[in-house]
Amino acid sequence: MDGRVVVQDIPRFLTAFSEWIAVMVVCGCFPRKNWWPGFIAKAVLFLVCQTVFLQMTANVPRVFWIPCMILAVLGMGLFLYSACLLPPVVVFYYTMVAFLTAEFTASLEWQIEFFFLGFPPGDDLFRLATALLVNLAVALTGSWLIGRGSSRFIASITWRESASVFLIAVLAFSMSNISFVTTETPFSVRFPIDVFGLRTMVDLAGLAIMFAHQSRISELVAEREAAAVNTALNAQYDQYRNYLQGIELINIKYHDLKHQIAGMRAEIDPEKRELWLNQLEEELEDFRPEQQTGNAVLDTLIAGKTSVMRKNKIRFTCVADGKLLHAIHVTDICSIFGNALDNAIESVIQEVDPERRLIHLMVTERNGFIFIMMTNYCRAEVNFRDGLPVTTKADRRNHGYGIRSMRHAVQKYNGTLTTQIKNDAFELKILIPLKKEAAS
Repeated sequence: MDGRVVVQDIPRFLTAFSEWIAVMVVCGCFPRKNWWPGFIAKAVLFLVCQTVFLQMTANVPRVFWIPCMILAVLGMGLFLYSACLLPPVVVFYYTMVAFLTAEFTASLEWQIEFFFLGFPPGDDLFRLATALLVNLAVALTGSWLIGRGSSRFIASITWRESASVFLIAVLAFSMSNISFVTTETPFSVRFPIDVFGLRTMVDLAGLAIMFAHQSRISELVAEREAAAVNTALNAQYDQYRNYLQGIELINIKYHDLKHQIAGMRAEIDPEKRELWLNQLEEELEDFRPEQQTGNAVLDTLIAGKTSVMRKNKIRFTCVADGKLLHAIHVTDICSIFGNALDNAIESVIQEVDPERRLIHLMVTERNGFIFIMMTNYCRAEVNFRDGLPVTTKADRRNHGYGIRSMRHAVQKYNGTLTTQIKNDAFELKILIPLKKEAAS
């Protein structure tokens, strides 16, 4: 003996199959548009390549064992990257999760087999059934653990989080496999059944630490998102209050000047002054009250955004029955319509051709629901995650909360918010039950 535990007759296909299941679980948690074309071929090719590679390296000297393991893990990472098209930092993070999951699955299979069949096991049918059942159980559990809030969680993954998971995976792998290398340490065991018992427990502990780490990060992300959504909501409400004060002053000035012009027309006749009065009246059009929707809050928000839209030559049309919004709290109206208008304005301003700077708002009743639709011209490529557009700003951690605050406001009234790109237009649709009272 060379000071290590040698476990023979371990089918490399089952190891490759466990790795394949682990990466399939991750892929299933991050499906993308047009995911299936070509995916099956990639998945089969990955399983074949991993099986062949593990079989070819089954009896390599110890000095090559770690490099071979690194190549196997690298293959898992390359498959995840090509199949899911996730950012490299996210691929690295979940490659470590998939690797340790596969290690735990394989170890649990072998431990159960050796317990019932002894060493070496000889009932291939039992081994296959055990492998399938264990992989199925791990796949279902892993899908639930990885999938919880995954779309929100991946946005917060940095190289710092990935380094933490890498360290956990390396430590768990080292402690669980040390007996395969040498029995001359205080942490080694000498018998095969003990090897798998130790390996199973250490891998399980490593996975528990990984998912506890993920759960804590998810909680922090949720807390930060809730605070950011609340900040966005308050910002829109403060903006509304500023608009309200400014519009009240403008309305007073507007009516005062209207009376002054009427008096000047009655007393002064020269053509030059008449021309001046006409110009003054045209300038006053920029301050005239906008169309009345029937909801004072919505009117104020639209009026507040009007100067920006006129300055940027944005054509805004509105067909809205504001009376339908009577049961929605003022702060939620500010959040929904304020953010929707801001996002639409920010989008169409990027259009070089002013003729394409179009925004349309509709508020109407439809089948017992308040139906709100905001559309704006948009030819840019928009990525969606969790049904919402992903912010295009570089600092994604601190942006993109406006539309989330909208969804939060809509959900308070048991409503739904959806977004899509259709016919070169970005469409935001909201449905809120009409007969339900507003949440407090």
